[in-house]
Amino acid sequence: MTIPLQIKSRRSNAKKSTGPKSTSGKLAARKNAVTHGVNAKTFINDTEENYYQTLVQELKVAYPSGNPLVNIQIERIANTKIQLDRVNKAIDATYAYAEKPSISDEALMDLLSMSPLERDKAQEICNGELTIDGIMNVRRTRVAAEIMHIDTSAFKTHDEFLYHTPQLCKYVIDEASSLKQNIDYYITHNLSKFVNTDEAIEELNRMLTKLIDKNDDSKEDDPIEDHYGLPVTPTEEESIKKVKLENLKMAADAMRKEIDKLAGLHYKVITFNQLRKATISPLTLDYGYLDRLQRYQTPLNNQLSKMMGELLALTK
Repeated sequence: MTIPLQIKSRRSNAKKSTGPKSTSGKLAARKNAVTHGVNAKTFINDTEENYYQTLVQELKVAYPSGNPLVNIQIERIANTKIQLDRVNKAIDATYAYAEKPSISDEALMDLLSMSPLERDKAQEICNGELTIDGIMNVRRTRVAAEIMHIDTSAFKTHDEFLYHTPQLCKYVIDEASSLKQNIDYYITHNLSKFVNTDEAIEELNRMLTKLIDKNDDSKEDDPIEDHYGLPVTPTEEESIKKVKLENLKMAADAMRKEIDKLAGLHYKVITFNQLRKATISPLTLDYGYLDRLQRYQTPLNNQLSKMMGELLALTK
């Protein structure tokens, strides 16, 4: 039986496909990563980051080589191991919760190795003070989504930032203005304090900044006056073009981390919420949720085994 040419073409294209190509497709894929934060590309907390560094060093000692490909492979192995550990912890916590009907919220948080921020968010959801979607800082998420697939480190002009990242430009202008600081000072001294922190800590930082940060370097730029001596609000273009290019790149890097941190936060809080709602009995365990976790676990196990084989081949 002859297969029509159109079907052959579709099969050929399907084999070549490696993921979404359009901007909307990539954003949808990233949104899924936020919902299922086991795939967060950065570390969820300091413990993970420290474990990653230790694992990389141990592998480099075990497989010494001057070949840069070996170092790249070791980093890939460490990243995959961390993702696999996240899934394994969630699976272990699922079974432990079903086997211990009297488990408390605090004990469940311990099983999931939740950070103080993750515990606060989970408790607010339990108390009805917050929804899962309420974890998101909408303005920052818009900025992070905007710069997600843009290599701002390659930008050579302010116009590139204005054209490609208008949300980022508006964000730093508004934030600096709210603190009565110039944009350069805000980016270099305060932006990292306000991104990826608990809201209470952020609010405290803002209050301290307004009270203490009043040196000459932090002052807003002198107002522009018209022909009559009246102040004129500068346009976004005028404001951004006064900022050092390297500082705009620094701001983009800081904001880019926001969505990955939110992915990790979402993952822990959603897992906690699912387990807390589950009927406390091994016979009525949420096998649908467990199946989804195991769908992550199997390919990660296979991927890790394959990577170890490739590492051995590189170091022969």
